Amino acid sequence: RDSGYPGQSGGRAIAEVIYGDYNPSGRMPYTIYPQNFVHQVSMFDMGMRPNSTTGNPGRTYRFYTGTPVYEFGYGLSYTEFTYQWRNETLSFSSERVLDLLSAESDTVDIPFEDTVLATLVVNVTNVGKRDGEDAVLAYISPPNPGRNGNPIKSLFGFSKINLKVGESKLVSFPLTAKVFSIVDEEGKKTTSLGVWNVMIGSLVADVHIKQY
Repeated sequence: RDSGYPGQSGGRAIAEVIYGDYNPSGRMPYTIYPQNFVHQVSMFDMGMRPNSTTGNPGRTYRFYTGTPVYEFGYGLSYTEFTYQWRNETLSFSSERVLDLLSAESDTVDIPFEDTVLATLVVNVTNVGKRDGEDAVLAYISPPNPGRNGNPIKSLFGFSKINLKVGESKLVSFPLTAKVFSIVDEEGKKTTSLGVWNVMIGSLVADVHIKQY
């Protein structure tokens, strides 16, 4: 297994994880592709999105259509966590989202696109036999993911929490107009009508972008 660049204390750190002295909670920060990826994609092909003409299956977790060896966000722990929604179905008007994406803010610190439309809350519980940390990752998937240049999914939020055995904590993820933005062929931010999926672990919440 690849340990990356573990540094001076890497050997000790790896040993502590293997022998159970430390409960790991890290997540993969990139995608590990299968060996044949280098034969599928030319070294001169810098395209991120899949291309049926060149055989490029896409790059990164956002566009890769193959089966990775280890996917972005993969991680292990000596304990087990369960997730449960506190709210899982929301609706917004496309006009509201588009207005926020196209508006120009007078304050640089808080752009209109970062206006919070709603907040999704998930309850995380440590149901294992050891105390541990969990990196809770929140992804968004647009209607027709992976088609018309849209990503398959995108990470829009994360939170790392420490839970003792049997302990539960609520984790909140704000949903802003930016979360529901896609970039069109002219490089402008827009949105897409339909059902967007918010994914946290095995949970999926539906968010409807409608035209009223």
